[in-house]
Amino acid sequence: MVGVVASPSFYALAILLVFCTGTLVAQGKIGSFARFLVRVWLPLSLGLFLVWGFLVRGSPQTGNGSGAADGVKFAAIVSLRVASLAALFQAAVLSLAGLRLASFLKSLGLSPRATATIVSIFNLWPDFARRSEQVVAARCARGLMSDRHLWTRVRQIPWTVRTLFVSALGHSLDRATRWEAECLPNRLAEASETITHAKSGWWVNASWLSAAITWTGLALWTV
Repeated sequence: MVGVVASPSFYALAILLVFCTGTLVAQGKIGSFARFLVRVWLPLSLGLFLVWGFLVRGSPQTGNGSGAADGVKFAAIVSLRVASLAALFQAAVLSLAGLRLASFLKSLGLSPRATATIVSIFNLWPDFARRSEQVVAARCARGLMSDRHLWTRVRQIPWTVRTLFVSALGHSLDRATRWEAECLPNRLAEASETITHAKSGWWVNASWLSAAITWTGLALWTV
């Protein structure tokens, strides 16, 4: 990931994005990445092109007013870098689940408490989505929402966020108490040590290592 941030090569970033996108397709997780592109990456990219290409008309390297082409090129590199980082992180880290994620975090030298905290964070979004649907359903049942259209949901954000915050705070306190009572961090660390990897795990790791070495060489060669 450090190489992705540091690389100024358009072609190297494009090749990495294609490779990670293909990996996500093979993993069956392309849907979540597509939603990220539409909801986050596309508005961000449009803003970058507008600011650097048409307002600043330059890049940090060439200076303001050096030309719209330099600004557009800089915006394209940054946009491609963001997409590549997101695809790489999702293909290499977010594809892990359960004990495999805990085993990976433990291999990084994290403590059992930190490992348990990070694993629980990855489960927060499904909990928030379920809780927000409950809030919407409750407000509809009370007659506080005329329909479930997008604009009606947007107007309910203040009440939804308040309810989610109070719910998350209460659940966090209950979860922390339950963790201490059941010694969950230590049990998770012990379970992650006994995980049995599939026979194909070694060539998956070798493939990622080979791809990383190949892409690093390509990035250095195209600089």
